[in-house]
Amino acid sequence: TIKGYPNKKKNWSFYAVSAMGVRKEYFVEHTYEPYKSCMTFQLDYSRQSDFDDSVGYWYVCDHPTIKGTSRVFYSCRLKLRGWVPGPVKNYLMKTAVKQATLWVAKESKAQHARESSRRQTPFALRR
Repeated sequence: TIKGYPNKKKNWSFYAVSAMGVRKEYFVEHTYEPYKSCMTFQLDYSRQSDFDDSVGYWYVCDHPTIKGTSRVFYSCRLKLRGWVPGPVKNYLMKTAVKQATLWVAKESKAQHARESSRRQTPFALRR
């Protein structure tokens, strides 16, 4: 938690992304604010990263038409350090975004399966 902001939590992570023979490593500082249903992130400027800058957020809200489900919004801005050929840069950025968001579908399906199994009555499982 952050002093003076008991509902805010900080977390630091290391990431590595590779594309077309180029490997980039970077350190990220996350700030989670559950009362806003939001997590923001930026480069951890106290560490040396291969990216010049990275900022963004995750935001979760109720789905407007499907009761009991959520929408997850993700936005990220990434700036590479130094010159990288255009095709490599595009592929690297697409790969980074895919790696950053791939877990959402996996975890939401797992959560749905856990909740579905809890809804079954014990009698439905007996033979």
